Amino acid sequence: MKKIPAVLFPIRCYHFFRSQVSVCSLFAFLLTCQLVNLSTMAGAIADEAPASAVWKQFKSKHFVINYKSDEKFAEQVADKAEKDSQSISGKLGFEKFDNFWLWDKRVKIFLYESAEAFRTKTGSPQWAAGKADYISNEISSFANNDMFIRSVLPHELTHLILRDFMEYQTDVPIWINEGVSQWIEPDKKQRAHEAASMLLSKGRLLDINQIASFDPRKTQNLLSPQEFYFQSASLVSFIIDTHTVAKFRILCGHIRDGKTVDDALRFTYPDSINNVQKVQDAWRKTLEDKQ
Repeated sequence: MKKIPAVLFPIRCYHFFRSQVSVCSLFAFLLTCQLVNLSTMAGAIADEAPASAVWKQFKSKHFVINYKSDEKFAEQVADKAEKDSQSISGKLGFEKFDNFWLWDKRVKIFLYESAEAFRTKTGSPQWAAGKADYISNEISSFANNDMFIRSVLPHELTHLILRDFMEYQTDVPIWINEGVSQWIEPDKKQRAHEAASMLLSKGRLLDINQIASFDPRKTQNLLSPQEFYFQSASLVSFIIDTHTVAKFRILCGHIRDGKTVDDALRFTYPDSINNVQKVQDAWRKTLEDKQ
């Protein structure tokens, strides 16, 4: 059976900075909700962590918050990270082991003193509000960034938790990697469905093979970044919301263990969406019914 194209887990991920645009615009969803992967591939060398001498640290059970001056914000981030990691793992049904993110394996979060310092030091683009490095298990952003606590942090943590569950498996469709991180934020799901429904009405809803082969580092005529994120979020939300998160966890487990997406679907949903075409047909019908 032909294997559906997949894109490697990116080494670095960026999150968009909030822009003052209408919430009804497609770009609002992109700018406030989406994570763009402008990454090197898995063989690239990760950036060195900032020199520890210039950072103060606040440590919690699973996180080390590195900050420059705002200790109160660092404490808020640590508290939110602990709560989010537990909540996300529980919602996805991804079990944590006793040594999960403990001691020297704790996730490191770097909070630069300003957005400019964050972008300069990490080489992030101007629109970025956060960055995750999967190899070093680090997340970077800047102090007094409410968007980081509210949106960027849970999104990035979902990527790290999914990556750990997949046991560093790289052959995971990027629409699952990105879509599940959108699904974890309840306010994003409805926006994604509305955007996907509008794309469907305009004849721009792509098939899953096209979504699965998306590479955010390249300009592609068939797929814009906006459309990719809208559709990934809507697609994963459909699978989880109509067939339970427990089943989705089983699906991810089959992919982790080496099955193709089609085979994983057949083992997980034998009597319903048991192949990619059936997932696509059922998803489109759901969007059509909402129009």
